[in-house]
Formats: sequence, C-alpha cells, structure tokens
Amino acid sequence: ASQLLKILSVQRLMQQDSDMFESNMQACNELFRVWDDEVRQFKELVREQLKKRGNFERPPLKINCEHTHLQERIVDLQKFRKQHMKLQEVIEKVLAEGKESSAKAEVVAAYRLVENVDVLDVSRRGGQEWEATKKRYEERIDHAESEITARL
Repeated sequence: ASQLLKILSVQRLMQQDSDMFESNMQACNELFRVWDDEVRQFKELVREQLKKRGNFERPPLKINCEHTHLQERIVDLQKFRKQHMKLQEVIEKVLAEGKESSAKAEVVAAYRLVENVDVLDVSRRGGQEWEATKKRYEERIDHAESEITARL
C-alpha cells in the first residue's frame, strides 16, 4: 500500500482529465483485485493446513490488510468524480452554451476545494479533512443547484 501511495501521490488524481483518472483507477482496481485474491488464497491455505493437523474448526481468520483504507478511499474518489462529471454535464445541458453563470462558476469553485486536499491521506485526520471537504463541496453545489432551479 505504501508503494501505491508513493506512485499515486505524484499523480494529482483530482486534477487529472477524466481519461487519465479512469486509467489510473482501473489500474488500482486491478491491483486491489489481485491483493484480495491473494488474501483469499492465503486464508484457504491456512484452513487446509489446520485440517491436515486435525483441527477441523474453522479458524477465525480476520486479516487486517494495509491497503483496505486506501481501497475504500479510491472507491469513494471514483464515485465522487463520477457524480461531479454527471453534474457538469447536466449544468451544461440546462444552461445555455457559452453563457456564463454563477452556477457554472460555483461548480468549478466547489471542485477546486477537492483539488486542494490530499485525497489519499487515509489517516484519521486525513479522513476528517476529506469528509469536511466533501461537505463544503456539497454546500457550494447546493448553491449552484438553487440558482439553476430559480432559472427554470
């Protein structure tokens, strides 16, 4: 997980264009799939070894993997980006093209909040900062949505 963090930390994920972001996310998801498969195989191996020794009880194999928190954050980032991209598409369709509005500017400003936080910090403090940033983002988006609703 630490190696993956080193690689991803220089990528500036939230500032990447959608194609690059998706490519990076697919690579991460594939890596997580491999790790999950390896953990599953390890658990099966331990169970087999216990059976060979005559212990037929199912061992309570709770393995705390180092990558779990990062994997959860990556999934959250993917959902967040997907929702943001959908919102941008809707705003572009609803508001006349080429016409600037404070709603468009508000959405851009809201996303800048996310660009300025370390989204890969999965520590307790990093999690709190990410959640607080998402909340501030939502507040700005609510403001933009209110403007759009008023126009319609």
